[in-house]
Amino acid sequence: MKKNLIVSLLLIMCLNLSGLFGNFFISTASAATGSYNFNNSTGLNSAANQAGFNVATPLNIDGIIGLVILAGLGLVGVVFLILIVYGGTTWMTAHGNDEKVKKATDIIMGSLLGLMITLAAYSIVYFVINAL
Repeated sequence: MKKNLIVSLLLIMCLNLSGLFGNFFISTASAATGSYNFNNSTGLNSAANQAGFNVATPLNIDGIIGLVILAGLGLVGVVFLILIVYGGTTWMTAHGNDEKVKKATDIIMGSLLGLMITLAAYSIVYFVINAL
């Protein structure tokens, strides 16, 4: 049972990673070949410029590193969410067993602390990236 759960979670995380980074690699490959540009062809760039967004700046190495860090922190946040759900489930199924309740509260408190640290790191990285 535990092995199936771990395999399922790893599969879901791999699919999420392929979705996150797959679009990046596809967009860079199509940009290199000069194929269809959705932003220019649909008028999205002109609408963004009229709204006051600067879309003319290309993505440099600092931006790519920042996006990778933000994606990693997002995945860590998902892991903490899963741990909070696991701790809550453990608490609900404890049936008054003090050891299980203690274990569940430790999991939840540790997850909340980790989530707060992750959110602080996310906000600092976001601020630094936008300041560059």
